[in-house]
Amino acid sequence: RTYRLKNHYPDGTTSRVYPYEVVLRPAADAVAVALYTTGGEVLLREALRPPVALVEPARAAMWELPAGLVEKGESALACAVRETAEETGFALATPDLAPLGAPAYATPGIVAERVIFYAARVDPSRRGEPRPDGSAVEERTNLVWLPIAEALARCRTGDICDLKTEVGLRRLAERLDADGRP
Repeated sequence: RTYRLKNHYPDGTTSRVYPYEVVLRPAADAVAVALYTTGGEVLLREALRPPVALVEPARAAMWELPAGLVEKGESALACAVRETAEETGFALATPDLAPLGAPAYATPGIVAERVIFYAARVDPSRRGEPRPDGSAVEERTNLVWLPIAEALARCRTGDICDLKTEVGLRRLAERLDADGRP
């Protein structure tokens, strides 16, 4: 949606009227979940991203942390549990999830989506079948385990170019270093 806006400043002056484009979504909060092993690997999923495909078709699918929008009446923790099961097949309970720092806005210049980050240590042998939500963007997704250091290196080279994923990976790496684990 395009708005015509005018800024009102504390000194009583105003800016000129200007057009400003905003994406409005039914949900303003989202979660991103960094699933990791005791060996220091993190789970990423390949997700179709239609807006990117429209401008850069070669990047239609991106490697990301499991993530999703918090539904009306749902807590962020409940959303993290639901999205993890849908996208990866891991059955978590809310106590399995630890916050990974403060929420953040990935693209506040156009969308007011706030991402809430969580981490959970999982045992890869306990993964069940993903239970996709039925949307076309969740069809035929792939999952991959990568050492956290390799995932971060791929962020630096642009192979992983999703901001919420890079932030989640960096926060996870800091947490694991601080805890004396991988």
